[in-house]
Amino acid sequence: MTAIDLLHLHHCPGCAAPSEFQTPECVEHGVDCPELLCVVCGWALVGPFELAVAQPAPAATRSA
Repeated sequence: MTAIDLLHLHHCPGCAAPSEFQTPECVEHGVDCPELLCVVCGWALVGPFELAVAQPAPAATRSA
């Protein structure tokens, strides 16, 4: 099995740590495959997954 080169960082239950995941080559879903595989242990996560974009934390407000 070959995997698409897109890597995603998620917490892996199999490794019990943050790990990189790859989208497998999928005949059924193509590039929209809802599965990610851990590159370390092979644990599968089934989505759908949304790509999170880092947002700045809101400025702390002080009330007087």
